[in-house]
Amino acid sequence: MNAVSLSLRQLARRPFQTVINALVMGLGIGIVVLLLLGQEQLRERMSRDADGIDLVVGPSGSPMQLILSSIYHVDIPIGNIPLSARNVIHRERAVRGTIPLALGDSYQGFRIVGTEPAYAEHYGAELRAGRLWQGSMEAVIGAEVARRTGLAKGDVFAGQHGLGEGGPVHGDHPFEVVGVLDYTGSVLDRLILTAVESVWDVHGGHDHGHGHGHAHEHEHEHGHGHDNDNDNDNDNEYGGEVTAILVQYASPMAATRLPLMIERETPWQAAQPARESARLFAMLGPALDALKIFGAVLVGASLLGVFALLYQNLRQRRYDLAVMRAIGGGPGLIFRLTLLEGFFMVLAGLGTGLLLGHAATALLGAFTVEGRAMQLSGWYWAAGETTLVLAVLGLGLLIALIPAWLAANTDVARTLRRGY
Repeated sequence: MNAVSLSLRQLARRPFQTVINALVMGLGIGIVVLLLLGQEQLRERMSRDADGIDLVVGPSGSPMQLILSSIYHVDIPIGNIPLSARNVIHRERAVRGTIPLALGDSYQGFRIVGTEPAYAEHYGAELRAGRLWQGSMEAVIGAEVARRTGLAKGDVFAGQHGLGEGGPVHGDHPFEVVGVLDYTGSVLDRLILTAVESVWDVHGGHDHGHGHGHAHEHEHEHGHGHDNDNDNDNDNEYGGEVTAILVQYASPMAATRLPLMIERETPWQAAQPARESARLFAMLGPALDALKIFGAVLVGASLLGVFALLYQNLRQRRYDLAVMRAIGGGPGLIFRLTLLEGFFMVLAGLGTGLLLGHAATALLGAFTVEGRAMQLSGWYWAAGETTLVLAVLGLGLLIALIPAWLAANTDVARTLRRGY
């Protein structure tokens, strides 16, 4: 019987201790893995969703909220601005293009976004079925929306007031699905796209001429206030407003002039995705680090538990080891036997931790709103996981070296004379 079989049999003789140690280690590793997966996927998704969008113009308020609601669609909008703001933005010749976004409604938790075909083209979207919208009340749904809602080309649905499930249904203004997008790996997968005019028609029809009352209700419930006055009378009606305008630069010159001009000369704000994303991770950093430290403490405690178990086993099996030496088992065999026992204990904890971390990530991605928004996946390997695996295995072997060396250097004659 070789050292591997002997070490596995020794672990099987103490199933309770082995399982408890594996669970403690697995819990610590699982926490670290969950954080690594979430952090890396969040960075990747945010980078991809904001790629090519240099500036977001919207109503005054929190610039981070404007970015989160308009680019990542994970927060409620601040309010609205007049669509005529595009004319102000295009005064800057270094602006390549602008894309309006009109938010306010949803369907089964997926946001309905009034925009232009340029928005889908920006993310390189391709149609799986049908065509892009061409008029009001025509909708194109993302791949994730199609998968989760069961909607398909030709279906009709009614949006719900507000950006979460459970709001009043606009049953008198149904949308017709005219197209389904293929997976893009971007925010488009979980959006319902339509014309800006669709959003205006739904809310204009809902008000029946009471635009301002609807605006105040929208502001109270969902942050869609109409706080920005302007000289264009048409812009005072809901039908002349959008939630935000995405801006693409044609030249770096726009980056130095446009945000400053908007902040100084208009009642709106200009938020830069790169800056706000950096701020977000800077804010999250201390909390994530604290959780990683907690996970590392659990891993360290379980590694010490491996050392304690090996040392306890050494004391209890000292006579058996001496007998093995006496019948021909060399020090090398005893050394490998103890080292492998520690290695398998660490391996069990590591495997448990990886499984727990990836399973928790998959569950968060499937059953939480935030997880779906981030498109979290358990079928993902973060770069930091390789370092974690190597570090845990290395520390585990290092900790097992001391008991293995002591076991290999057992005083055979003395132990046999004492009988223990």
